[in-house]
Amino acid sequence: PKKETTPRKPASPKSSGGTIFNVQGGIHIGRDFVDGDQVNYITNTQTINNISTPFEFVSELQKLKAEIETLKSQPSVEPAAVRRLTAVEGDLEDAIIEAKKETPIAERIKTTLDGAKETMEKLSGSIGSAISLGTTLGTLAVIAIKIFGG
Repeated sequence: PKKETTPRKPASPKSSGGTIFNVQGGIHIGRDFVDGDQVNYITNTQTINNISTPFEFVSELQKLKAEIETLKSQPSVEPAAVRRLTAVEGDLEDAIIEAKKETPIAERIKTTLDGAKETMEKLSGSIGSAISLGTTLGTLAVIAIKIFGG
């Protein structure tokens, strides 16, 4: 005799129990998301590694500079960290000026960005996104040599 199986009742969907966000407009989340008042720069490694022209390089430096400006304005960032971020912005501006020259010196750009990277790494204890910003600066330093020659 065949045993008749009764069809299973589908399980009712379970509530995730997480926070519900109501967002007007759009939101783009890449690799990381940090809750609270911390700015978290999200590096699109693929985009950065595909930089091949001086224009793209300068554009990425300008985006990074704007991101650091936003980070400086956060109420949780201490005055000492703001001073260091201002120094990083100055380094980025120096790199932008050099990259826009008729014959930019790749080693000068690389050294400037490496210095900015070290400054960001020193901030990693107080600013969570400092590590990813430092990594981005290091990547751009290497790309400078590829684009502007070494």
